[in-house]
Amino acid sequence: SVAPETDASKQLATESVPDFANVTYTVKDEAGNVVYAYSDKVVAGTEITELPADAKRDFCVYSQNAVTVESGVENVYEVTVSYDLPFELSAEIPGSASWYTLNTADGQVLAAGLDEYDNEYYVRPEEADASSQAQQWAFAGSPYEGFKLYNRDRGQYLLADNSSDNYGIFVDEGTAWTISGTADAMQLSSEGQNFYYFEDYGFCMLGEGTTTFSVTYVPQSASVVI
Repeated sequence: SVAPETDASKQLATESVPDFANVTYTVKDEAGNVVYAYSDKVVAGTEITELPADAKRDFCVYSQNAVTVESGVENVYEVTVSYDLPFELSAEIPGSASWYTLNTADGQVLAAGLDEYDNEYYVRPEEADASSQAQQWAFAGSPYEGFKLYNRDRGQYLLADNSSDNYGIFVDEGTAWTISGTADAMQLSSEGQNFYYFEDYGFCMLGEGTTTFSVTYVPQSASVVI
């Protein structure tokens, strides 16, 4: 037989149901601009001491904060982010851009190269040449909005779009890449696919492979082609 439900059992069942409250996670840059925000349900009484993993980005340093979630109120967990990037961002490209080489682990650099088969420019590894503007890149953006990569020789941006045959081609309007990893082993990706060197084709493309790189600043004197 089934025991009758008592007031005590009803109270116990009620108490066992977690009390969820809404929490808005907000990330602001050092100028006070909101760069990321989203809301989630969290059990009341929980102490939040850091952002959830999917709200964080590589090359970011976050301020410390602690919030205890309260029931029946709008909880806000806010932090300030500063960027610890291995390269300088360029506000004006190409005018006042800072130029870098993208160095692969095997000692080569990524460059815009002409493919004679279809007369198109793609990204491929080359031997380093400090005077080659095809090997010089500038960065714009941020870890939260993504990064645009501008090639000095082409005067165009590297397309971050895996719908264009997955090849690394150049376009006039910049599109945003994700840059993850560490300063010594960065990875470019777009829409969940990595930008990597595909030996069978001889140039870089989007897919499941992995090509990591580091950057080296190109002094202005070295970037002048005579």
